[in-house]
Amino acid sequence: MTLMDQNKIILPDQGAAIGKYAQLRLNFTPKIGGPSGLFSRGSAFVEIDTLDHENFCFSWSNADTTPSFLFRSIRWQTLSIDENTGKTKYHNVEFVGGLLAYFARFTLGSKLKVSFQAAADDLKRRVEE
Repeated sequence: MTLMDQNKIILPDQGAAIGKYAQLRLNFTPKIGGPSGLFSRGSAFVEIDTLDHENFCFSWSNADTTPSFLFRSIRWQTLSIDENTGKTKYHNVEFVGGLLAYFARFTLGSKLKVSFQAAADDLKRRVEE
């Protein structure tokens, strides 16, 4: 993720903040450098909507020029404590809407699920090292 202004100029301060924009590189295979194909990689230009350090919550929404009736997306990432085990839980949820959301779900849905799980597994492995 590279933080930018709304004109896609890289910001010198790469600290996340509400209202900043980011260019995301998307990788729909479980491993970076894995098999590639037509829908295996992509990018997204997003705006940071929520950055709540106290409640460990972060969200962004798509900020490209696609009209929202065609496609809109909001992703939430949160951390919480499981009351039964005391372990930290990582939540990564994306809401999509608009006419093209059906196409995105059909072409990328299963790959997104695998990618989200791989990202969660890698994050878990890294914090437990």
